Amino acid sequence: MKIKKFFIINDEKTRLVSAIFDKMIQNFDFPWNFDEMEFHIRDENKAVVSDNKCLIVINYNDFFVQHVDKRGISVLILRLFFKCIFRLSTERMPEIIEDIIVNRKMIRKGYGDDILFYYYEKNLGATAKTSLEELALSVAWLSFYGLDSYNSDLFARKTRKFPEINNLIECLKQDLDGENLKIALKIYSEVAKCR
Repeated sequence: MKIKKFFIINDEKTRLVSAIFDKMIQNFDFPWNFDEMEFHIRDENKAVVSDNKCLIVINYNDFFVQHVDKRGISVLILRLFFKCIFRLSTERMPEIIEDIIVNRKMIRKGYGDDILFYYYEKNLGATAKTSLEELALSVAWLSFYGLDSYNSDLFARKTRKFPEINNLIECLKQDLDGENLKIALKIYSEVAKCR
């Protein structure tokens, strides 16, 4: 696989992220079914797959990058690797639902401690002002739900100010495949329209 790198800023933080990416891609033990990968450090965190190419973008202003948190950067990159692999077999869906599915795959593959670390740092002190923000904060506990009750309970959102998402939360507790996924996507679409 051919890898191209693009950086808007070339400083110590960018070089650190690039070095972590290099180490992780060499040690990633899942098959890459791409001919080409682009790795960018710029303005957002995302993974994009099209044909035999994938694009991984790390946000230069991400909390982990700005705090020079090597473990956090590693988990950030790892999650995007998994998103690329997951997208080979599915069509595009809302990020909240995709995150739960990808996180559960990672937890099943033994990366639960990494997911725990990622969300503990990301969600520390976060509050929700909208139903979609509440859903985004619920991704952490929903990812562990049914796989690791201790960590699910650790992140569980005890107060829900937005009853309009209760049906979606109940649906997201299930395995997200087949009919359950279709139902979750339909309910999410309705919630997203009402926000």
